[in-house]
Amino acid sequence: MEKQDMLGGHSENTKTASGAAAATATQAAPGAGLQLLVTGFSISFGVSSTAAGTYQIRRAAGTIVMRQGNLPIGAMAPVIYEFKRPLACGDNESADIIVTGATTATVTVELFTVTRPTSSNQLTPAAT
Repeated sequence: MEKQDMLGGHSENTKTASGAAAATATQAAPGAGLQLLVTGFSISFGVSSTAAGTYQIRRAAGTIVMRQGNLPIGAMAPVIYEFKRPLACGDNESADIIVTGATTATVTVELFTVTRPTSSNQLTPAAT
């Protein structure tokens, strides 16, 4: 029988940040023996962007990119994305989402994570 990784019962975290044309929301490393699982993110623009932006979801103090993508020129309603399979960070690693390149008054980003004990059935840290 296949093992299933259940997220229920673990501490949920949300980090939010806003900035002019760029923003970074960071979930701090949870401590030894704990692992962050990135379960989703949201991105929104305060006004239309006249340039395409990019986003990256990273771990290990921003040194390893787990997912990245492009953001459109123009108006963008809030985008909320939940991963079917969470992105795993290693033991005691931070996670962040960064948006850059958008020419808009305000970029708002949120990073959704779950903290759980590191164990022998730990999810393998995600990479691109």
